[in-house]
Amino acid sequence: PAAQRIVRLMRLAFEKLSWTAQPSERYLSIEERLAIGPKRTLMLVNCRGRRFLLAMAGDTISPMIEVRPLSEGSSRGVEADIAKQEERL
Repeated sequence: PAAQRIVRLMRLAFEKLSWTAQPSERYLSIEERLAIGPKRTLMLVNCRGRRFLLAMAGDTISPMIEVRPLSEGSSRGVEADIAKQEERL
């Protein structure tokens, strides 16, 4: 269900994206790429101010999680923040 929401959001962004648009009008950007193995990459994608971590393997792209800033002053740790983000999806 969460992965389907991200895929729908990404499809909506692609539909709204105009290839002739000026760079300031684009809704989608790749913020960072990290190769983790042969034909395997993690990508941090920004879509209208929301950031998503995507996994790429060969011809397959899989949404993993929406990335949100950690709560400042939080003592819960990264695992708790990730779990909270997954609940929101």
